[in-house]
Amino acid sequence: MRRSFRGWLGLAVLVLAVAGIAPAKNPPPPNSQTVSDAALHRLAELAARHPLLVIGEIHGTTEAPAVVQQLAARLSARQPLLVALEWPETEQERVDHFLASAGDADAVQQLTRSWFWQESTRDGRTSQAMLALLDDLRRRAQQGAKVRVVCFDWNWQAQPEGDRDAALAERLRKAFADRGKATMLVLTGNYHARMSRGAPWNPEQEFAAYHLRDLSPYNVDIRARSGSAWVCLAGEPCGARALGGTPDAPLGLTESAELDADGYRARLTLPVFTASAPAVPAPGAP
Repeated sequence: MRRSFRGWLGLAVLVLAVAGIAPAKNPPPPNSQTVSDAALHRLAELAARHPLLVIGEIHGTTEAPAVVQQLAARLSARQPLLVALEWPETEQERVDHFLASAGDADAVQQLTRSWFWQESTRDGRTSQAMLALLDDLRRRAQQGAKVRVVCFDWNWQAQPEGDRDAALAERLRKAFADRGKATMLVLTGNYHARMSRGAPWNPEQEFAAYHLRDLSPYNVDIRARSGSAWVCLAGEPCGARALGGTPDAPLGLTESAELDADGYRARLTLPVFTASAPAVPAPGAP
């Protein structure tokens, strides 16, 4: 199935509408304790057994990148680590330069001057939280940790057509094959991370993680009981919007022996999500 950029944006709107997103009222401040030590310890154990760990997120929260940041800190302290981010592969050179930089204002400007940061839909993948995640990986690499970052999305600016999830999977597969002895930690949208077939708009949809089943990945869906995310909906300004949430879900990590109804092996439920605004505000934004 071939989909244009506009087609995929339409699907994103559908997914967000199904999730029950509404304008957020007074978003709470970010949590300093994003995830418990017990959950982090267990995730690190799972990464030791499954060298391909896929984290599914709702783009645009403070907490999901923070979880990856905290997990990366644990993993990179004892082994090589490859972090895969759902950023266009055209950003790779800028990311590499930033990782080798001092992380100062000039380095941030060089990183964020591309179309992806300046003119894309700002759907949460270019958030302040994502920039903070990359900067933390930079610091750890410069302190001696064996940390690398790979960008695995296609070039949205070219408005490509085709099966995006198959393309994501192909790039992840290549990165996994080239990783050496590193554990690979993937952060991607929560549909791309599903290992089962089917979506509300297409019962035959095959997501990126589904294409990688032969590599025995372990996938974790990050959710929250309540909160907000930075969301862009068609015909409306981007901004912090309340999420439906799962108020009765048990906090912490819940594992399944088999894939659950959404195609996940585990769910990490946090108390709350907090919207993370774009690292580069849109022109005219306050």
